Amino acid sequence: MGVKEDNGFARVYPNPTSGNLNVEIQSTTNFETNVIAYDLVGKKIYDQKTSIEKGLNTLQIDFSNFASGVYVLQFSDVKGKIRTTKFVKE
Repeated sequence: MGVKEDNGFARVYPNPTSGNLNVEIQSTTNFETNVIAYDLVGKKIYDQKTSIEKGLNTLQIDFSNFASGVYVLQFSDVKGKIRTTKFVKE
């Protein structure tokens, strides 16, 4: 058995959110990435450069000024793989 790699979204809460969204990213190493949010038509509505550290990272993003709806959150992990998750803004 190989070691399970955890480079991805661990948890996004509260979901749905009315404002602040807590984004947990689990990583096996330190790296720089951009956390990006898109609306359902693919328009980029948020793009923030972020330093990810080994272990569990918790980011807090304020989406209170965004319209209600479903959004896609993504980042590229240390190997360049795109990781995505969805959340709902009330």
